[in-house]
Amino acid sequence: MVDLFVDDASHDIFMDVVIPVINEETGAADLRGAVILRIDPEDYLYPLTTKWPTPSETAEILLIRREGEEVLYLNELRHRPEAAMKLRIPLSRTELPSVQAALGGRGILEGTDYRGVRVLISVSRVPNTSWLILAKMDYREILLPFQIQGWLIICLVILSILIATGVFYISWQRNSTEYFRSQYHAQLERQNLQKRYDYLMKSANDIILLMDKAGRFVEVNERALDAYGYTKEEFFQRLSTADIIAPQDRESFQQKMDESKKAGAYVREGRHARKDGSEFPVEASARWIEVDGQEYLLSIVRDVTERNNLYKDKLFFSQTMDASLNELYLFDPVSFHFRYANQGALGNLGYTLDEMKRLTPLDLKAEFTSATFQKILSSLISRQKDLQIFETTHRRKDGTQYPVEVRLQLIDQGSDRVFLAVVLDVTERKKVEQFREQLMKSLREKTEEMENLLYVSSHDLRSPLVNIQGFSRRLENLVQTLDQSIENSADMEEVRATVLPILKERIPSSLKYILASATKMDTLINGLLRISRLGRAPLNPSLVDMNQLIQSILATMEHQIQEAGATIECSQLPPCWGDSCQINQVFSNLIDNALKYRDENHPLVVQISGEVLADQVKYAVEDNGIGIKSEYQKNIWGLFTRIDPLGKTPGEGLGLTVVKKIVHRLHGTVNLESAPDHGCRFLITLPARETSNESQENHDRGRGTDT
Repeated sequence: MVDLFVDDASHDIFMDVVIPVINEETGAADLRGAVILRIDPEDYLYPLTTKWPTPSETAEILLIRREGEEVLYLNELRHRPEAAMKLRIPLSRTELPSVQAALGGRGILEGTDYRGVRVLISVSRVPNTSWLILAKMDYREILLPFQIQGWLIICLVILSILIATGVFYISWQRNSTEYFRSQYHAQLERQNLQKRYDYLMKSANDIILLMDKAGRFVEVNERALDAYGYTKEEFFQRLSTADIIAPQDRESFQQKMDESKKAGAYVREGRHARKDGSEFPVEASARWIEVDGQEYLLSIVRDVTERNNLYKDKLFFSQTMDASLNELYLFDPVSFHFRYANQGALGNLGYTLDEMKRLTPLDLKAEFTSATFQKILSSLISRQKDLQIFETTHRRKDGTQYPVEVRLQLIDQGSDRVFLAVVLDVTERKKVEQFREQLMKSLREKTEEMENLLYVSSHDLRSPLVNIQGFSRRLENLVQTLDQSIENSADMEEVRATVLPILKERIPSSLKYILASATKMDTLINGLLRISRLGRAPLNPSLVDMNQLIQSILATMEHQIQEAGATIECSQLPPCWGDSCQINQVFSNLIDNALKYRDENHPLVVQISGEVLADQVKYAVEDNGIGIKSEYQKNIWGLFTRIDPLGKTPGEGLGLTVVKKIVHRLHGTVNLESAPDHGCRFLITLPARETSNESQENHDRGRGTDT
């Protein structure tokens, strides 16, 4: 399927679907043509993008794709007509959610859209395409229901305040007389408390409590009223110290109180209780003081909720960084010594945090010099770049190395600066890339093989076709000659003298050449079919006993060996990993070639040996035959290539082609060492054991992916 495009002639937007037309008899290799189906997105795709599950004034669905350094809008926009395949936004405008999506952002994004309006966008990728689908709505429309509800709450609060004010005013009118009567006594009491109050006001903006020996509150500041939710009257008339202590802390608080009477002061952390029953953490510092001859306990209480939350946030941040699968590092911009490394880094490298703090990035990056590293850092220090991304290798404590991708940035923390490095272990990614390269190499080899196959087919099949055509015309001419001789001659003896040589010599000779050419064509076609089937044949790899396999081959070829007067010498052979049937064909072809191309001047001797080289096994098949000239050696692996071009030796010229193809399929190699009159030495390497790549290949073939 071809992506959305603008037709040059009509300037309309289309999508094309290309369907190959293949000859059903000859298979996928015989491509006869293609059917192109053109789709107008206005008929089905664009109408889908205009639908929204609920009524909305601003909601719309966008289809975009990245083209180079720009974002291209693929469909019509609700607020900008005729924008499909025309509107382009540069990737530098990262405040736009569409640009954020094109740069890898997923899920819910917030920003300004192409109109400059603040929006909320959900981003997803369209499977099997380069498209991204964005569902967006204006922030204003999303918040509108909440704003209406907020105004209703404000109105209710104002109404409640007005009602409370009215009730308070009535109550105040009723108690005003009593209030003025008590003013005189209150004035005297205020004078007595003035000194205490002045003392309390000298304290910081924390909770300040003044209590007598019995634990009754004598004075509290405004911060205490806000923190606990009580009024002063409630503090003074019915509360004691125990009422503001959380139930689980009352016993320990009483112990501190008893100790403070001897020590004169105490400091403790605990939990206090509000009027509504909720609790909050505090740090309390208390001291016994004397005012007007009376002992009071002055307690300064600090609400440490925010401090604890900051500690929890810091702990959460630290735990999150440690839990990250990426390696995270902080190092000094001057000394380069590490300040921090998360557990992902420590676990992968094998160092402790104390050991890491004695190291620098140069201790981990084996391929970096100080100058190389300084060059990378200089662009960050000078603020020419905000981020440096590069690939290198890290060296573990045990000396092993692994590939990594590093994202490095310089962070300012007030007056301090620190480098943050986010490091991703790309070992698996490198394996995938390596596997991809192997697949691409295999594809190139198969393409080259197909080109060679087509070339050989067209070249070698043309010669017998020319012969058939030539001798067919010759037969046609001979038939015309016979016809004219019989028709124009009255003398039968003269006809006989003319016809008999044609019937007995020239026609049989032509038919012989035609039959020989047809036979050659049939041989060539059968050879091509064999090569084609060889590439598709499933492999059944296992550990192969090569001694047993060679003995089986020699038993099968015993007649040919005796007829050639040959001697086969086979040493003890190590086993290998592969398909026993395919390996049988390889060694059968090599031994058969040795028998065919033997030197008639002396008895043929074929030596078969093998040795283990690390994870491979190397076999040698050596003979003392006629050998091959160096200029012919590079061509012997090709289709229908024969050492004996005159055709005196029977064969199709496919034996070594089959050998090379089988060995390559088994992840091995085959090479030739030869010289004229000095025989041939074929060297074959095969895996000694199963490899991971081979396991994956066998799995793919089991699913029908082998070609």
